[in-house]
Amino acid sequence: MRTAMLRTPDTTRDATAGTEAYRFVTPATPPSVRVARDVVRAVLTATASPPPAALIEDARVCVSDAVTYMIPRILGPLAVEIMLLPPRVVVAVGTDNPEGAPVEYGRRPDDHPRLTLLRRLGAASGVTWTWGAGHQVTGKRVWFELHDADARVPEAVPWP
Repeated sequence: MRTAMLRTPDTTRDATAGTEAYRFVTPATPPSVRVARDVVRAVLTATASPPPAALIEDARVCVSDAVTYMIPRILGPLAVEIMLLPPRVVVAVGTDNPEGAPVEYGRRPDDHPRLTLLRRLGAASGVTWTWGAGHQVTGKRVWFELHDADARVPEAVPWP
């Protein structure tokens, strides 16, 4: 077995280095839809290079769709995560509930007719389960990616 030595400490790079990421937690109640919408707008507007107004509005609509979808399907609070990868924005709405599985753990995660706005506006989107220790489902996450139609989009970075 051989070991390799790096010439400089920056030889390997993280694919998400230099990005801004924000996370907030809210109760899974109907008022959370508006809270999530307003927080996403505030985060996107306050960044060093704010995205176009149309992209911010699309993000608000998509996060509203995701939060509305998640409220009756989970146990515990909602976490909204916003990752800025200019010119892209990736948002995930989900829960990590150590108490047990989401309410509807029998269905395939991508078999959901309700997220039509999110799928129509997003460049990419999905619904995934989150897993905890002991290989048990502990939550669910709805995510979407938006990007400026005029910008050149670099290679996709998978959601962590």
